[in-house]
Amino acid sequence: MTQIALNDWCSITAQSGMPLYAVLSNVSDAETIKNYYLTDGSQTPFGLYTGTPYSNWQAVMPMLVQLDEHSNFLDWIHQTKYNDWGWLARSHLPLTKICAHLRSLTQVVLPDGETVFFRYWDGVYLTHQIRFMAENWANILPAFAFYWINRESFTVYVPIERIPKVSPWWQVPQELLDHLSETNPELLVNDVLQLLQENFYNIYASYPYPILKSKIIHLLSLSRKNKTTFDFILKQLQQEKSYE
Repeated sequence: MTQIALNDWCSITAQSGMPLYAVLSNVSDAETIKNYYLTDGSQTPFGLYTGTPYSNWQAVMPMLVQLDEHSNFLDWIHQTKYNDWGWLARSHLPLTKICAHLRSLTQVVLPDGETVFFRYWDGVYLTHQIRFMAENWANILPAFAFYWINRESFTVYVPIERIPKVSPWWQVPQELLDHLSETNPELLVNDVLQLLQENFYNIYASYPYPILKSKIIHLLSLSRKNKTTFDFILKQLQQEKSYE
């Protein structure tokens, strides 16, 4: 990982001959998709939930688009104040293969067996995954050799070709969740909130959002000795609800 200006990163990595791509978040206040069309719009971004059971989730679907080396969208990326707009990368693979590898990470499996959506389009979230997994990240997402995420540069030594897997296949290590809890608990809090909303809505809807978030933060501080963090939090909330 290295801090580097966007223009410098583009110039250096362009020497690889690999095309430039942008993964675009559709749930950021940055309004990334809208700003892509306003500043460039020469290509139609590809919806990364296409071919999954969530192919009609247009409003929240992350997108992938190839960029020209001199795209005006790069100026917008350089200037935006938002860190969750998405990220840039270079790949040696054709677009269809890149999309297949990203599609394979639509959902991931937590240590307790629960499946959750993986926010790979959020650069703030993804940097923690890449740092923790280090060289093993090539086994998780073997599509990109160079990343530029919020002024950080990552180089990954990916295989020439690997067959895309079917989501959900990646079992997130408990050690990674522990690392997130210690270094950036807000990310783990958001994961727990998302999982409750998607799979245990009766619990999610039982509390005002600020109160539920505070409870999760407190329970996370108590759960570090538990092998299944989410399972521990869920049981505590269910037990508390049963007393009401």
